[in-house]
Amino acid sequence: MTTNFLADAGVVLAGGGGKRLGGIDKGEILLSGERLGERAASRLISQADRLIYVGADTAPDWIEDKSDQITFVSDARTPEGAQVGPLGGVIAALEWLRGRLGKNSVLLTAPVDAPFFPTDIGRQMVSHLAGCDVVLARNKGKLEPAFGLWRSSVLPQLKEAVFDEGMRALRDAPTKLNGRIADVRSLRNAFLNINQVEDLKLARELTGDTSNQEQLDSLKKTG
Repeated sequence: MTTNFLADAGVVLAGGGGKRLGGIDKGEILLSGERLGERAASRLISQADRLIYVGADTAPDWIEDKSDQITFVSDARTPEGAQVGPLGGVIAALEWLRGRLGKNSVLLTAPVDAPFFPTDIGRQMVSHLAGCDVVLARNKGKLEPAFGLWRSSVLPQLKEAVFDEGMRALRDAPTKLNGRIADVRSLRNAFLNINQVEDLKLARELTGDTSNQEQLDSLKKTG
């Protein structure tokens, strides 16, 4: 493992609709008094030179107070304006990064709804990036495609695969593009995703969070 690796940018992918949680912006969900969006950013900050936060429309209010640390960009969409899932977030982040640092820059991706992901995940994956353009994480035999390293040089091929060929799943990137899978180590529940109310309840138990019961009750009614 390369202990001193820093990605040129880390991106929090936060453009999902949270459908199983009543359509709530998952980045605004509170866990131990901290928004999931802020928590994800704080776990990336030690792994990248700069941070990007990708959402569907406008920047969350809390980002305005951290504009010197985090840049907000909107999801990339089809020419017709249709969303393309998390790949739209990857494309938007790569466009921002490539425009500033060129095609040799490297992007580290993480989803907004995984509050316990390893703070060394980029360093665990970087050795697999030699000779390829994309590396996605796998943990204990399960692919975790929202966690990856992407070279900016792959942007034209990625846009072609998404917008011309209809690719919509992150997990397809290693086969559609020049990619690999990297096995990463972690503690238990490190890749817990907050997709439904039961996931949030477990995350609260793991952190000992007894606050914001009103939020949990509200999600129970809509989820």
